Amino acid sequence: VTARLPGGLRELLSAQLRGLAALLDAEDSPDPDEPVDPLAALTGMSDVSDRPLSGDPAIRRLRPDAYAPDVEDGRAAADYRRLAGGELAGLQRSRVATVLETLDQGDRFDLSPDEAQAWLGALNDLRLVSASRLGIVDDEMTGVEDSPAVALYHALGQIQHALLVALGAPDEF
Repeated sequence: VTARLPGGLRELLSAQLRGLAALLDAEDSPDPDEPVDPLAALTGMSDVSDRPLSGDPAIRRLRPDAYAPDVEDGRAAADYRRLAGGELAGLQRSRVATVLETLDQGDRFDLSPDEAQAWLGALNDLRLVSASRLGIVDDEMTGVEDSPAVALYHALGQIQHALLVALGAPDEF
């Protein structure tokens, strides 16, 4: 896929992605006061995913529980985060890095299939964070006032749609 994005849009996306990276880094940084789990250190499994998610609604949208909150008093969700949370966190950070690298190539750049998938994932993550910050919970967007943040949310969706169509999705989906 060949993409063309004007400089202003590239700068806006870069700023949003750097903000997403900072949000992810803050969530995934180990607490210096917590002891390091020796098994996690030995296996490379992140002990960060053993901690409960922060109270930030954007993080909860990016990393929802795999199980209903009442299942085994949250133990199943905590086990899932411990086993898969590090992989998801790494994937999210990797996608952001990939998109930032492609944006640095200028107004016109080619995306490999893997880069296009990274773009789709990063755009989706940005939209989830935006929706969380705006209080959007459904397609109706009831109670959400028009603002630059809403315009950004829609622009992210339009870019995502254009990329999906370029990858072969029907235009009407």
